[in-house]
Amino acid sequence: MKRFRILGLALVAVFAVVAVMSATASALQWLIGGRPVTAATAINSTGKLLLSDLRPKLGGQVAIECEGTDRGTVGPGAKDEVTTITAEKCKFQSGLNGACEASKEVTAKAVNLPWLTLLLDSSRSPSGIGDRVTADNGRNPGWSVECTVAGIFKITDTCESSTAEPDIINLATGVDARFLASETAGCSEGDATSGIVIGNDLNLNPAGGTLSVSASPNT
Repeated sequence: MKRFRILGLALVAVFAVVAVMSATASALQWLIGGRPVTAATAINSTGKLLLSDLRPKLGGQVAIECEGTDRGTVGPGAKDEVTTITAEKCKFQSGLNGACEASKEVTAKAVNLPWLTLLLDSSRSPSGIGDRVTADNGRNPGWSVECTVAGIFKITDTCESSTAEPDIINLATGVDARFLASETAGCSEGDATSGIVIGNDLNLNPAGGTLSVSASPNT
């Protein structure tokens, strides 16, 4: 009996070592100029997003395209954070204004900021690297879109996601976060899966030195 007990403990130890090796071998980190980011470092990003509600309660599909700028930090390690987002030049996609007045202004605003993000190996991302997005207040990250209905009434549609995970791509100029159509969100004027965000957000280091993502060679 003692022999089997020792063998069992040995197997547990082997599995524990394998688990630790698997967890650390795939550890990801932010780099600037090829060097690991060891403290939270300010970055800027610019991009363009298509925000859609496929099934709003009023009218048909609504889809707007906005240009945007973000502010936040990356590091240390795999951590990053989005503190402010500005969406501008929003416009309806042709024929996809639903019950909204196409000739009236449409606006978009990020909700539940700041957003905390974390690099991770992801089977959902074409590149194999994702950036899991969560809010820092117990709620989900998302967007509120406001438009005019019937010429005078304002209506707001807020779409939030608990599974947001953009695909991460290293480019020569920085790191591109690409939002995929497979990611859905629950919308206040739609249903639990009617919201979709598609587009990209290019992250840059304003202080110089190319921003990138890599597996840690020290793990």
